Amino acid sequence: MSMNEINPYSQRFRDLSNSELLEALDRPDDYQPLAVEAARLELDRRNLTEQELLDARSIIQAQNDQKATKQQQAENRKDLAATTASSVTRGLLVLRDGPSTPAREINFISLVLGIAAIYDIYKQAGYISFLLRESGAIRIADYLPIVPAVVLPISVYLFWRQRRIGWMALCTYLTYSACTVISTAILVRVWDYQSGLGGLMVQPPEVLALQLLFLGGMIVAICRGKIREIFGIDPNIMAATIGGGMLVASIQWLLV
Repeated sequence: MSMNEINPYSQRFRDLSNSELLEALDRPDDYQPLAVEAARLELDRRNLTEQELLDARSIIQAQNDQKATKQQQAENRKDLAATTASSVTRGLLVLRDGPSTPAREINFISLVLGIAAIYDIYKQAGYISFLLRESGAIRIADYLPIVPAVVLPISVYLFWRQRRIGWMALCTYLTYSACTVISTAILVRVWDYQSGLGGLMVQPPEVLALQLLFLGGMIVAICRGKIREIFGIDPNIMAATIGGGMLVASIQWLLV
């Protein structure tokens, strides 16, 4: 029996760089045991010189520095989230006075999603700035990543103004976003399993679960009968709108 038959990762790891192999040995808890063994055997086979090992370590250090920078950026986003939470609290205090009515619920949903829209635009600010600087060399497809950041605030505004198209646009967006979260979790999970790499999800499972819970809660909130009555949305239109959001997400999944 050959080594490849014993260890399914042996052949695949021959295509990895020296730094990627060393990283597998440095962080064995993030990899499958057979993947770690394959990395060790591949390094032994390459018989690297001391300079090659130093070069690989330098690459790993640069990657770690980049991760540290991203972690600092994440901390900055947490600070922004804390400020946003304070704003939401003040908004809740304003909406708390008086009995709960569909109009008040619409205002509350608009407030929460409006803040989410502002945060989304903040996250996309760097990419939007890049598009503005390089507008002459940008393809139409390059604008697609910022479409959700544009659609959400417009949808929230129209929803707040109690426009029927606002409800439909917002429901489509929320359904699309929920499907995207689910497909992202599935895609990364399958990739981790097939590659033998673990702990490398773009976002932790807990974050994805919270995102899905939030989106699902918003969908349920705007699909309540009393809310739909204000917008003139019957069950058939509601089902078609939700189906449209799922269709858009499915098309994107197939294209990617």
